[in-house]
Amino acid sequence: MIKLTRRTLLVGTSALTMAGMVSFRTMAASRTYHALLVACTEYPNLPQRNWLIGPKNDAGLVHDYLLKNVPDPVRFAPENVTLLAKDVPGASGLPTHAAIKAALANLAAKVQRDDFVYLHLSGHGAQQPQMAKGDETDGLDEIFLPVDIEKWINRDAGVPNALVDNEIGAALDAIRDKGAFIWVVFDCCHSGTATRAVEVDDELERKVEFADLVGGSEAERATAIKAYNEVISAAGSRGVDDNGTRKPAFTLTPTGGEPITKGKLVAFYAAQTVETTPEMPLPKGTADAPRFGLFTFTILSKLAENPNVTYRQLGQAVLQQYSADSRTRPTPLFEGELDARVFGTDKTDAVMQWPVVIKDGEATIGAGLLHRLSPGSKLAILPSALSPLSEAVGFLEVQSAKNLESRVKPVEFDKKPALKLADIPANAYARVAEIAVDYKLVVARPAATKGLEKEAALVNSVLDELATAKETGFNIELVESGKSAELRFAVMRENAVRGATKDATDKPALWFLP
Repeated sequence: MIKLTRRTLLVGTSALTMAGMVSFRTMAASRTYHALLVACTEYPNLPQRNWLIGPKNDAGLVHDYLLKNVPDPVRFAPENVTLLAKDVPGASGLPTHAAIKAALANLAAKVQRDDFVYLHLSGHGAQQPQMAKGDETDGLDEIFLPVDIEKWINRDAGVPNALVDNEIGAALDAIRDKGAFIWVVFDCCHSGTATRAVEVDDELERKVEFADLVGGSEAERATAIKAYNEVISAAGSRGVDDNGTRKPAFTLTPTGGEPITKGKLVAFYAAQTVETTPEMPLPKGTADAPRFGLFTFTILSKLAENPNVTYRQLGQAVLQQYSADSRTRPTPLFEGELDARVFGTDKTDAVMQWPVVIKDGEATIGAGLLHRLSPGSKLAILPSALSPLSEAVGFLEVQSAKNLESRVKPVEFDKKPALKLADIPANAYARVAEIAVDYKLVVARPAATKGLEKEAALVNSVLDELATAKETGFNIELVESGKSAELRFAVMRENAVRGATKDATDKPALWFLP
């Protein structure tokens, strides 16, 4: 563990920070914040191979973040947050087509000018041949799949109970016509053809093959699939427009002039129309981590780290994290009023601090792994939220951390003795004093390749030696081939690599995988 100390910086800026804490716009404090969270996990009318795991975890995480972790003065009251999901605490029903439409209509009926609406849709997306000729330049409608979709039989009607892009756009327009600002996040994909070059066995792509959506007799199915494939072939690169610019799945932002009274819109898309998007155990390296959509988890982790950002900066942070994780796809897309600040707040000097909660002989704070708090991190105990760091009465150390909560205990630190829990002041705050960073590198062993078993064994023996020889300075954790890792190897012959040149030989080599 290497400790990165922020104490000097925090002391030097505490006065400025406290002044900034009260500089949010009056509008942010007075407007009403609404949210609709949709998580589609099980699809009774589709083969179980199309069922997902992560969306309900996405919804639960977003739900907890909105109710407990958004920065002041933003407040999402529980009665203004609608959750449609199965087996998620706080859910008001299943995410059926009718329930989603009703929830959107309810928002349009009750929002007022300058209100804020957050929408989050996790699940499957797909494409179908357009129902209105000439409506789409590529001949395809993008659709989001509620849990009660049925098999596609009537070519003119589309996939029964699917939410079509135009349908979603009209529902959002009804909300915006009232003058409300909308931020919508789509953590789904709309391609059943794109696949990863190298599969990782703990990642699950959020894609559904079009053939699984088609019903009817074998002849009817064959005709429908043929028609779909013809449209796909004619569409070409559906994720790129005539100018070579990437296109999002749902084109929701306006293309021309709009009334100034209409509310603004920001849309975040997990992938282009030609890509899939994954879900996986997150955070990486955490034992028994639940599955989340990569897009959802990355958005919230970046927002938790720094809530003082614009939508453009948040999108850039997501892309930067994907790049740091060596991800070449999917390519998230962002459009709309990107230079507005997230949740409509003014710029402030954000303070990494949280109330200390003492219950049943334990102390916790409402921050965790998403805030980069890991076991070993130190937090100063302050009498109030406005206290400078110099008034710290003691320190806490993170013992264990979940995504949005950490268990902490008093420790001796910085020449201050460990307090007893009973001695921690009422209404005390814990402010970050020192972040513990683990520089362990997770490395996946190379898969066994037929005919190259000896070479693979040689690589594994070297990895074993590096992992056990701590005096060398290497800090690595080895996982089996196919597992999620920061560094992955493969032993292959040069001419067996996809895209190999004509002069490639059959000599074995060690390759770094993306």
